Order: sequence, then C-alpha cells, then structure tokens
Amino acid sequence: MTPHPDQAALEGFLRSSLPARETRAVLAHLLRGCKHCQQLMTPLATAMLLPPSKEAPALPPDLDAAYEAAISAAFAAVLGSRPDQPTAEELDGRVRLLLTSPPPDDQ
Repeated sequence: MTPHPDQAALEGFLRSSLPARETRAVLAHLLRGCKHCQQLMTPLATAMLLPPSKEAPALPPDLDAAYEAAISAAFAAVLGSRPDQPTAEELDGRVRLLLTSPPPDDQ
C-alpha cells in the first residue's frame, strides 16, 4: 500500500467492501491519525453516518459540476433517443430547477 490509501480504498473501507487485508491496512493507517485521509473521508463519512439535514452542504465547484454531469447523463440515458427528447442543456436546466426548488408542502 502507498503511504496514503487512495480514494477508492477509503470509500471501500467506509462501505465495508474491501478485502480483510486491505481493511486492516487502511484501519492501521487511519488509527495513526492521518489528517490528509481524514479530510478525504469526511464528506462521504458525513453523508453515511449523520442524519440528513434540512439543508445539504454546498459541494465544491468541481464536485458540483461532476454531480450535475452525472445526473444529466443519467436522465439522457433513461430518456433514450426520442424525437422529442430535450437537449442536454435543457435537461441540465430542469435538474437545476428541481434541485433548487423548495420541497412541496406536506399536506
């Protein structure tokens, strides 16, 4: 293992999907108090371990752009190639509207 586990190993550790040997190595590394790896794990660990809050924390711009691209790609894949299919820009606008709109009133 390199001096720091890579992002995939840290995520695998949190998801309990690593082989036992890798799990022990990551755990040993973290128990030494590695601040670098703790910072890498914080967003995922927070999302996994804390109850959801009313307001989602803002993502850094690069992660926000990657998230938006993934959502747009997912919508495009689900919609297929219909003649009335909206463009990627239209889908992106619709997704942004959904994500920024207030939740409906529970009645």
